[in-house]
Amino acid sequence: MIRALRLYAEGEAATLWLPTWRRFVFNSIGLPELLILLGIILLVLGPKRLPGLGRSLGSCMREFKDSI
Repeated sequence: MIRALRLYAEGEAATLWLPTWRRFVFNSIGLPELLILLGIILLVLGPKRLPGLGRSLGSCMREFKDSI
């Protein structure tokens, strides 16, 4: 109980429900890594196919959210 109160006071209470591997992954990916990943995706797919990929990803996420 005291540990939970201390974590809440330190602002870490929001991450208590996350599994350990998710806390590690989300804390280790920063802006430089995201920019590198975006650059690699842009090189592989090219600028013409990237908007279509974004649209299809968005529609898939929307369908998944609606099904839940």
